[in-house]
Amino acid sequence: MAEELNSEYDIARAKIGLSSIISSLGGYETAITLLENINFNDKQFLLINRIKISYYFHLAENYYFIDNYKEAFKYLDKISNLLEGEPEEYKVNILLLKNLLKTQIYLKLKNSQEALNNLNLSKNLLDNLQKVYFSDLKIFYLLTLESYNLKYNFQNFNENYLKNFIETSQETGDVIFLKMAFDLLFEYYFESNDFIKYRKLDLMYISYLKKITNGNNKFFTLYLVENLENEYISMENKKLYTHISIILLVSLIILIISFKRTQYLDKKTKIDVLTNIGNRLAFNIKLKELENKNYYMLLFDIDNFKRLNDTYGHDFGDKVLSTVGKILKTIENKEISIYRVGGEEFLIIFTNLNKNFCIDSCEYIRKSIENIKWENPVTVTISGGFSQKSENTYIKCDSRLYKAKNSGKNLIIYQKI
Repeated sequence: MAEELNSEYDIARAKIGLSSIISSLGGYETAITLLENINFNDKQFLLINRIKISYYFHLAENYYFIDNYKEAFKYLDKISNLLEGEPEEYKVNILLLKNLLKTQIYLKLKNSQEALNNLNLSKNLLDNLQKVYFSDLKIFYLLTLESYNLKYNFQNFNENYLKNFIETSQETGDVIFLKMAFDLLFEYYFESNDFIKYRKLDLMYISYLKKITNGNNKFFTLYLVENLENEYISMENKKLYTHISIILLVSLIILIISFKRTQYLDKKTKIDVLTNIGNRLAFNIKLKELENKNYYMLLFDIDNFKRLNDTYGHDFGDKVLSTVGKILKTIENKEISIYRVGGEEFLIIFTNLNKNFCIDSCEYIRKSIENIKWENPVTVTISGGFSQKSENTYIKCDSRLYKAKNSGKNLIIYQKI
């Protein structure tokens, strides 16, 4: 439509707008490609500096999302030179936005001092804001503040603000800001070992994704049907072909995003919420994949776990389970897969690795768990059974686990006794 107006200004704005939509759906590399195809050489249309500022911000933001911070800083640094001659209120808005994005980058780089410096600059600019050009600046500041608090000022983290923001913004809020709020709460609950709230938030997030996906599919399907049914221009008309092509392209993009989200939801069904590792379903799928391959398996459980629950409560029991999951995560890679297959029962599969390395890894897990210092006066240990792939690998591991229990516990049996 911008091209039909034959306006360089509108074409540039349209490409930046489309890149923003694609970016909000997670297509950061595609958004970058679209932006970098905009040509500003020898262009002198009205408000070109403001278009360039928007252009640099969108490029910096997308490079930030793909963790290319050097490029993000490069484009942010270009912005200041374009502010000459602009009204003071506009400059304050732009500098505030710039400092907030720089704060986010420094948080990713784990540079707490620079993050705090830019956050303080942002606060001063926000306090002196007389005229608002970008309506979401305060939201962006508050979310950035909570990002900093989560990493460096944990006691001041405002859980309620994020919960309220999510609950009141689901229908109309910016997708990127909503995702940011969800991510912060997920991390906060995980670090706090509050897996009841983590699970509730997880269900809310899945519901939100479904709602957005269904809404997008319904909207674009109806839009396509309406345009096809009501179009009165002849099929030979070039504009009609252009419009239908655009609608089909957008519909295709939405279908791709929906497919990606379906993949995400499918992945979520294979993750144990409490420990954030694979669950029994994921283990069963892995076994089918390894039907014709060799591997080693360790099956272990936590010694006296029922007594731990009865003595110190289920919250402490959940903390034990989640901590074991974190330790298992330290060895997880493409050759080592980890699962929680029962209440206090865990399983590790080693592929393409020699037996001695697998045994060393098992002992690392056993000793790491034994050496944890808990807030309660208790030592947590595990017992397990280890076996190479055989006709009944799981049963063989389970049998050796049972023997380890009867042999004093805090023990892994690696061969037939």
